[in-house]
Amino acid sequence: MDVFPKFIIEGDRLILGKVTYHKNLVTDPLKVKGGGWFRYLQYTNTFVFYGDSHDFGAARFEDIKKCVEEGKVFKFYRDASIADKYNFGFDTQTEIIELLTTYHTNKTDMSIQTKVLVETPTVPNFIKVGGKYVHVGELTESTLKEVAKDWTNKLLIKADQKRREMA
Repeated sequence: MDVFPKFIIEGDRLILGKVTYHKNLVTDPLKVKGGGWFRYLQYTNTFVFYGDSHDFGAARFEDIKKCVEEGKVFKFYRDASIADKYNFGFDTQTEIIELLTTYHTNKTDMSIQTKVLVETPTVPNFIKVGGKYVHVGELTESTLKEVAKDWTNKLLIKADQKRREMA
């Protein structure tokens, strides 16, 4: 069977792994609050959470944020949190919200901030493709050519309109 990058919120823990079904990540079904999918961006060492679980419904942003804030992010059933080893984000389909944590294992400072990584197409390293913002590192050569062709066509149309206005 195929495996996919999925996560769940179970109690106060975010558990992620590559599984066939979200239920494969569960230890106590009564504590599951929801789930979704993730993608790992190697160039920024970031897990980006999005979507929903067919088994349990969508995880709430607030629950994901709290798990990251408290350093309770785990791969499968491991006891050691990965919160201090990776960056985390949440994709709303219109923007990616980066979850910044200063979690320390001694828990003396557990504060979190959020900031919008992607709001407009002018943000460096992100391009709007088909209504969705994509990091340039994830684009293929054919997609880049398509984007360049689209931008060129838009510029030619604008130049033609300006020329007509000035005539």
